Amino acid sequence: MKTIELKLYSFTELSEDAKERAMCSFEDINIHEDWYEHTYSCFKEYAIKKGFDVTNIYFSGFWSQGDGAMFEYSNINNSVLDGFINQLPKETFRNISRIK
Repeated sequence: MKTIELKLYSFTELSEDAKERAMCSFEDINIHEDWYEHTYSCFKEYAIKKGFDVTNIYFSGFWSQGDGAMFEYSNINNSVLDGFINQLPKETFRNISRIK
């Protein structure tokens, strides 16, 4: 068996040059304009299967991933919407709630 030893540093422990190199290595992660399109389309398809249309999805704030993600809908009554929210896959939509 082979053992590999690594010395790990937090970002704040790095030199300015090392911080710059680290940031350049990951500068293209989640910055593309359409990085969220897959999630949008999956959510909209799921809603259609449940009988209503998602008319708009948007974000408000970016403190953490998914923070403030909201959707507007049409062609649905409140009991159907509550049932829809309760049936969402919890591993994907764990913090969803409805503003009443």
